[in-house]
Amino acid sequence: MSDIITLAHGAGGRLTSELIENVFSVYLEKPLKFDDAAVLDFSGKENELTFCTDVHLVKPIFFPGGNLSLLAIYGTINDLVAMGSKPLYLTLGWIIEEGIEIQTIKELSNEIKRASDECNIKIVAGDTKVVPKGQGDGVYLSVAGVGQKKSELKINSRNIREGDVLIITGTIADHGCAILLAREEFPLKANIKSDCACLDKLILPAVEEFQNDIHAMRDPTRGGLSTVLNEFAISSNVCIEIDESRVPIKDEIYGILDPLGLDPFTMTCEGKMLIACSPNIAQNLLKMLQANPLGKDASIIGHVSSKVPGRVILHTKIGGTRFLDMPIGENLPRIC
Repeated sequence: MSDIITLAHGAGGRLTSELIENVFSVYLEKPLKFDDAAVLDFSGKENELTFCTDVHLVKPIFFPGGNLSLLAIYGTINDLVAMGSKPLYLTLGWIIEEGIEIQTIKELSNEIKRASDECNIKIVAGDTKVVPKGQGDGVYLSVAGVGQKKSELKINSRNIREGDVLIITGTIADHGCAILLAREEFPLKANIKSDCACLDKLILPAVEEFQNDIHAMRDPTRGGLSTVLNEFAISSNVCIEIDESRVPIKDEIYGILDPLGLDPFTMTCEGKMLIACSPNIAQNLLKMLQANPLGKDASIIGHVSSKVPGRVILHTKIGGTRFLDMPIGENLPRIC
């Protein structure tokens, strides 16, 4: 087997088979079957199937606190968890640039195996494409996920109502800042790691405990917390009011972003969940989240009102008030 990826590795022939057998098989559900689709077992009317898909690309591929593989697996799982769904199966598509070392793909495959084992999820199918050198800029991973949830659960962004409480499960902007520093494009130094994490063990017990008193959930990835808050407000036609002083942000994050004129509310998170819930369960839910290491910094950050439907109001630390809008574009490309 060669030491680098060639176009032949994506051609569907012997080298493709060798790549699957010698590299990708580390994480594929056994026995490996070369069919066009996986047959999944879903039975019982009490449950519904959930499905999501995402494409992941990050530069650098390996960064403090994570790597492309962890982003791909955790990120897809977190999208399923945000619906109150138990993740069950993933499919995985690789887009690899010609010339990438096989060792890099092996390392990414081992990380996929580690993440899927940690999250107890099966990778049941996949595909690989190789593009000519200079046309791919490294490696992209496309992941689709299948999960199962109770039919009676109605957790979605259209379900938020006046009086609801907003909880974030931890500090924001960690991932975005970790990538910013890893690229070494700015003369800044800080010990910031990505918050890249699988949230099933944090969120699903809370869903089981509080059921439909949890009205909506979303992980604030690209566009950060400000984007998800605005999407919630628009989807449910409500006003969301946020207390800036209660949003958990590390001091080091301010030290990095302030000189660059970047807003932590727009920076990507990869291991946090924004939750809208009934006020009667807010304190108990908060305590439950804080008891888990992944939720130790969880905080109630705001509430839902009827002041300006479809908008997010930020009550600033200095006593002012302003609208918190979605970012127009991305602060950093190739971030997740």
